[in-house]
Amino acid sequence: LLSSCMINLTPYTRDYLYFDTYERITIYTNKGESSLKEYFIYTKNLLEKYHILTNRYEEEKDPYKGVYYLNHHSGEYVKIDDEVIGIIKESIKDYEVGDYFSIGCGAISDIWHDIIDEYNEATNCTKSGDITLPSDDIINAQYEIDQNKIQIADDNTIFIPEGMSLDLGGVVKGYVSKLLIEYYDSLNLKYVIDMGASNIYTNIGNPKRKNNAYLVGLIDPKTVGCDTKISPYKTIILPLNYSIVTSGDYQKYFTYNGRIYSHILDINTNSPAVTDIRSISILIKDPFIGDIYSTSLFIMGKDKALDFINKKDGIEGIIYTDNGIFMSDGMNEYISQ
Repeated sequence: LLSSCMINLTPYTRDYLYFDTYERITIYTNKGESSLKEYFIYTKNLLEKYHILTNRYEEEKDPYKGVYYLNHHSGEYVKIDDEVIGIIKESIKDYEVGDYFSIGCGAISDIWHDIIDEYNEATNCTKSGDITLPSDDIINAQYEIDQNKIQIADDNTIFIPEGMSLDLGGVVKGYVSKLLIEYYDSLNLKYVIDMGASNIYTNIGNPKRKNNAYLVGLIDPKTVGCDTKISPYKTIILPLNYSIVTSGDYQKYFTYNGRIYSHILDINTNSPAVTDIRSISILIKDPFIGDIYSTSLFIMGKDKALDFINKKDGIEGIIYTDNGIFMSDGMNEYISQ
């Protein structure tokens, strides 16, 4: 009966553009597309609201007060929207990756944001010979980035130290994905959430495949470029009710003197991460924690990342390096043969 019902479901998809990337939401139903109207409206409104509230580069318009407002009132206790308080509270919990992750890294993001956007080879194929890097004095300066110094009072007013600037870009997609999962599940919907290809979750898989297997191709970083055709290096079987979250140096980057400068910043060096990992994908139920882990593990490097994953329950991972592909102890069962 379950198999029969699943086959009769029809997928309907909506595409969105928020958080500087494309999102694709697919909901399955046997009641026709019109029955999904309110769900897609809710989805758009949620994405748009969190885009506005977490955009650190554009001032919010009334009635919103989000990250931009907070960053411009550092050193004060201020009242901002509860949605931003919620994502901050979750982000500053201890996920055992504090040496590699902080939402207080906005000052470091400011150093590199414009230059990475201007010379982003993943989209505009700009030749990078004339790039002027930030000076050593700027890179080596001391910045207030310790997220443990963020204070949230009982009345939900919030304080960030003078000079601190929050950047929620590394967590907002996973956080919103988690909110959508809770919303869709409360309605007993079947769906696939694709938050820009780097964070995918499904509770239905593909009804047309054996065992409802939902297959995800992992991009080979060496095939990303102006004159090449993007292809996968492995295909993953995504379990139901799991997310696959990917971080890599090929998604937004420029190259200078043979070094890749990616959008993934190392808070220990105030610069784009230097690591032997080109791409890391992890399987985990919580897409928000997945965002935090994938970024942090990328910065750690292969050996530390694999050790971290293998010591954790409910997480598996696969790592692409220029010297080979490496997997956590239980990852092989999720590789499509």
